[in-house]
Amino acid sequence: IDLDFFPGSLLMKGPAEWIGLTGGFEKGFATQSVYREGQSDEKTLKTDIQAFYVGAKFRFPIGAHTIGATGTYGQHTFTLLGDEGPYPMIPDVKYEYAKVGIDGMFHFGDFMAGARIGKRFVFKTGALETVWFPTSVKTSSLEAGVTVGYRLASMLDAGAGFDWLRYAFDFNPGDKRPSYVAGGAVDEYMSGHIAFRFHLPGGAESAAKV
Repeated sequence: IDLDFFPGSLLMKGPAEWIGLTGGFEKGFATQSVYREGQSDEKTLKTDIQAFYVGAKFRFPIGAHTIGATGTYGQHTFTLLGDEGPYPMIPDVKYEYAKVGIDGMFHFGDFMAGARIGKRFVFKTGALETVWFPTSVKTSSLEAGVTVGYRLASMLDAGAGFDWLRYAFDFNPGDKRPSYVAGGAVDEYMSGHIAFRFHLPGGAESAAKV
């Protein structure tokens, strides 16, 4: 679920409606992960996935098209349940980050296409740094996405898209877990989606219809 709100659009047209708020929430369900699949110690673990973000968004209309920029704070959690203990089998992660991003949405009659790219500045990684590699020295993250859509009605669009998210780590293992040594790692997510987009009319919306 994602939401953009531009309060200025309720009152007027022009620059006042270009600045707004943005936020989103994501929750995984009915998912599981298999540890050492096909091996004698294979184990199925329940997977808990959750994410949210909040922040500010700027949009600039160019005819029927819109370009924008965002600045947000977010958390992204990926936890495996069933391997708890002082030394779990798989690292759990809880990313806390600030993100800056740019995006664009381009309208061609009732058809539309968009793209976005953003960089996450990660503050914390959860158990990955507190349990596994307490002296990890660097975390970087990049995300991107594309979407296409079609206007079904004046305030309703149908859309589909693809999203990519990647975290990369440089480790200095230290001596807390001497049996685990790694110079780095990658945590990568790729997903597709089909969605509906509902939008209330405002000044910018009226301009986009021209």
